Amino acid sequence: GADERPLVIPASAPLVTGTRAVVYVADPGQRGRFEGRTVRLGPRAGDVYIVREGLSEGEQVVTRGAFKIDSSLQIEARPSMMQPADADAPPAGNREAEAAPTAAVRSQTHCPVMGGEVDRQLYADYKGQRVFFCCPGCREPFLKDPETYLAKMRTEGVQPEAVPGPSTAAAPAMAQSSEERSR
Repeated sequence: GADERPLVIPASAPLVTGTRAVVYVADPGQRGRFEGRTVRLGPRAGDVYIVREGLSEGEQVVTRGAFKIDSSLQIEARPSMMQPADADAPPAGNREAEAAPTAAVRSQTHCPVMGGEVDRQLYADYKGQRVFFCCPGCREPFLKDPETYLAKMRTEGVQPEAVPGPSTAAAPAMAQSSEERSR
Protein backbone atom coordinates (compact mmCIF):
# COMPACT_ATOMS: atom_id res chain seq x y z
CA GLY A 1 0.00 0.00 0.00
CA ALA A 2 0.86 3.67 0.25
CA ASP A 3 2.62 3.23 3.61
CA GLU A 4 4.75 0.29 2.38
CA ARG A 5 8.42 1.23 2.65
CA PRO A 6 10.58 0.62 -0.44
CA LEU A 7 13.48 -1.83 -0.29
CA VAL A 8 16.75 0.12 -0.53
CA ILE A 9 20.46 -0.70 -0.70
CA PRO A 10 23.50 1.57 -0.28
CA ALA A 11 24.46 3.29 -3.53
CA SER A 12 27.92 1.68 -3.21
CA ALA A 13 26.49 -1.86 -3.42
CA PRO A 14 25.45 -2.32 -7.08
CA LEU A 15 27.86 -2.62 -9.99
CA VAL A 16 26.02 -0.84 -12.77
CA THR A 17 26.58 -1.10 -16.51
CA GLY A 18 24.44 0.66 -19.06
CA THR A 19 21.92 -2.19 -19.08
CA ARG A 20 22.46 -4.24 -15.91
CA ALA A 21 22.97 -3.89 -12.19
CA VAL A 22 24.60 -6.66 -10.17
CA VAL A 23 24.95 -6.98 -6.41
CA TYR A 24 26.89 -9.57 -4.46
CA VAL A 25 24.73 -11.16 -1.77
CA ALA A 26 26.33 -12.87 1.24
CA ASP A 27 25.58 -16.59 1.60
CA PRO A 28 24.26 -16.82 5.18
CA GLY A 29 25.47 -20.42 5.44
CA GLN A 30 29.09 -19.80 4.43
CA ARG A 31 31.16 -16.86 5.60
CA GLY A 32 33.10 -15.23 2.76
CA ARG A 33 30.91 -16.73 0.02
CA PHE A 34 28.86 -14.44 -2.20
CA GLU A 35 26.34 -14.87 -4.98
CA GLY A 36 26.22 -12.41 -7.86
CA ARG A 37 22.66 -11.39 -8.55
CA THR A 38 21.13 -9.17 -11.20
CA VAL A 39 18.75 -6.64 -9.69
CA ARG A 40 16.35 -4.12 -11.16
CA LEU A 41 17.00 -0.74 -9.59
CA GLY A 42 14.62 2.13 -9.20
CA PRO A 43 15.80 5.70 -8.81
CA ARG A 44 18.76 6.70 -6.68
CA ALA A 45 17.67 8.58 -3.57
CA GLY A 46 20.73 10.22 -2.02
CA ASP A 47 23.02 7.49 -0.73
CA VAL A 48 20.67 4.62 -1.60
CA TYR A 49 19.03 2.96 -4.59
CA ILE A 50 15.49 1.69 -4.51
CA VAL A 51 15.41 -2.00 -5.48
CA ARG A 52 12.47 -2.96 -7.69
CA GLU A 53 13.31 -6.69 -7.87
CA GLY A 54 16.05 -9.25 -7.30
CA LEU A 55 16.53 -8.91 -3.51
CA SER A 56 14.56 -9.64 -0.38
CA GLU A 57 14.50 -7.61 2.81
CA GLY A 58 17.21 -8.67 5.24
CA GLU A 59 19.63 -10.12 2.65
CA GLN A 60 23.18 -8.87 3.20
CA VAL A 61 24.77 -7.17 0.19
CA VAL A 62 28.43 -6.31 -0.29
CA THR A 63 28.78 -2.54 0.01
CA ARG A 64 32.57 -2.25 -0.34
CA GLY A 65 34.73 -4.61 -2.38
CA ALA A 66 32.07 -5.79 -4.83
CA PHE A 67 34.27 -4.72 -7.73
CA LYS A 68 37.15 -6.83 -6.37
CA ILE A 69 34.89 -9.87 -6.13
CA ASP A 70 33.64 -9.21 -9.64
CA SER A 71 37.18 -8.69 -10.96
CA SER A 72 38.33 -11.98 -9.48
CA LEU A 73 35.44 -13.76 -11.15
CA GLN A 74 36.19 -12.13 -14.51
CA ILE A 75 39.84 -13.16 -14.33
CA GLU A 76 38.68 -16.71 -13.67
CA ALA A 77 36.30 -16.46 -16.66
CA ARG A 78 33.35 -17.04 -14.31
CA PRO A 79 29.99 -15.29 -14.26
CA SER A 80 30.36 -11.63 -13.35
CA MET A 81 28.87 -8.24 -14.08
CA MET A 82 30.69 -8.01 -17.42
CA GLN A 83 30.36 -11.72 -18.26
CA PRO A 84 26.87 -12.90 -17.25
CA ALA A 85 26.28 -16.53 -16.36
CA ASP A 86 25.69 -19.02 -19.12
CA ALA A 87 24.66 -22.66 -18.96
CA ASP A 88 28.24 -23.97 -18.84
CA ALA A 89 29.69 -21.64 -16.21
CA PRO A 90 30.14 -22.76 -12.61
CA PRO A 91 28.28 -20.71 -9.97
CA ALA A 92 29.98 -17.70 -8.46
CA GLY A 93 31.25 -18.14 -4.96
CA ASN A 94 34.29 -18.46 -2.75
CA ARG A 95 37.03 -18.68 -5.34
CA GLU A 96 39.52 -20.33 -2.98
CA ALA A 97 37.11 -23.16 -2.26
CA GLU A 98 36.20 -23.66 -5.89
CA ALA A 99 39.55 -23.01 -7.58
CA ALA A 100 40.76 -25.79 -9.83
CA PRO A 101 43.70 -27.65 -8.26
CA THR A 102 45.80 -27.26 -11.38
CA ALA A 103 45.74 -24.12 -13.47
CA ALA A 104 47.62 -23.76 -16.72
CA VAL A 105 49.95 -20.76 -16.68
CA ARG A 106 48.69 -18.13 -19.09
CA SER A 107 49.68 -14.63 -20.06
CA GLN A 108 47.99 -11.63 -18.49
CA THR A 109 44.83 -10.40 -20.22
CA HIS A 110 43.04 -8.71 -17.29
CA CYS A 111 44.07 -6.07 -14.78
CA PRO A 112 44.92 -7.52 -11.34
CA VAL A 113 43.41 -4.46 -9.62
CA MET A 114 40.05 -3.83 -11.32
CA GLY A 115 39.75 -6.84 -13.63
CA GLY A 116 39.25 -4.93 -16.88
CA GLU A 117 40.95 -5.92 -20.13
CA VAL A 118 44.55 -4.69 -20.03
CA ASP A 119 45.89 -1.78 -22.05
CA ARG A 120 49.45 -2.83 -22.98
CA GLN A 121 50.55 0.82 -22.80
CA LEU A 122 49.69 0.94 -19.05
CA TYR A 123 52.03 -1.08 -16.86
CA ALA A 124 54.41 -1.17 -13.91
CA ASP A 125 57.68 -3.06 -13.71
CA TYR A 126 58.29 -4.77 -10.38
CA LYS A 127 61.15 -7.13 -9.52
CA GLY A 128 61.77 -7.95 -13.18
CA GLN A 129 58.08 -8.52 -13.94
CA ARG A 130 55.85 -6.33 -16.08
CA VAL A 131 52.24 -6.07 -14.90
CA PHE A 132 49.63 -4.45 -17.15
CA PHE A 133 46.56 -2.46 -16.08
CA CYS A 134 43.17 -1.56 -17.52
CA CYS A 135 43.37 2.14 -16.62
CA PRO A 136 45.89 4.65 -15.24
CA GLY A 137 44.22 4.57 -11.81
CA CYS A 138 45.19 0.93 -11.20
CA ARG A 139 48.95 1.53 -11.16
CA GLU A 140 49.04 3.23 -7.75
CA PRO A 141 47.03 0.56 -5.84
CA PHE A 142 49.23 -2.13 -7.41
CA LEU A 143 52.45 -0.36 -6.39
CA LYS A 144 51.17 0.04 -2.81
CA ASP A 145 50.82 -3.75 -2.43
CA PRO A 146 52.44 -5.52 -5.42
CA GLU A 147 53.06 -8.83 -3.66
CA THR A 148 49.35 -9.29 -2.92
CA TYR A 149 48.40 -8.65 -6.55
CA LEU A 150 51.18 -10.90 -7.87
CA ALA A 151 50.09 -13.69 -5.50
CA LYS A 152 46.51 -13.25 -6.74
CA MET A 153 47.72 -13.51 -10.34
CA ARG A 154 49.72 -16.69 -9.57
CA THR A 155 46.69 -18.23 -7.83
CA GLU A 156 44.73 -17.59 -11.02
CA GLY A 157 47.42 -19.18 -13.21
CA VAL A 158 48.55 -15.85 -14.69
CA GLN A 159 52.26 -15.25 -15.18
CA PRO A 160 53.42 -11.63 -15.58
CA GLU A 161 55.79 -10.97 -18.47
CA ALA A 162 59.47 -10.50 -17.80
CA VAL A 163 60.62 -6.89 -18.14
CA PRO A 164 62.23 -6.59 -21.59
CA GLY A 165 65.90 -5.68 -21.64
CA PRO A 166 69.31 -6.98 -20.58
CA SER A 167 68.00 -8.54 -17.34
CA THR A 168 65.58 -10.74 -19.29
CA ALA A 169 66.69 -14.33 -19.76
CA ALA A 170 64.08 -15.18 -22.39
CA ALA A 171 63.92 -13.52 -25.79
CA PRO A 172 60.93 -13.17 -28.10
CA ALA A 173 60.54 -16.01 -30.58
CA MET A 174 61.22 -13.65 -33.51
CA ALA A 175 64.35 -12.04 -32.04
CA GLN A 176 67.39 -11.83 -34.29
CA SER A 177 70.79 -13.01 -33.18
CA SER A 178 73.46 -10.37 -32.54
CA GLU A 179 75.15 -11.39 -35.85
CA GLU A 180 71.92 -10.73 -37.79
CA ARG A 181 71.43 -7.31 -36.10
CA SER A 182 74.96 -6.15 -36.96
CA ARG A 183 74.48 -6.76 -40.70
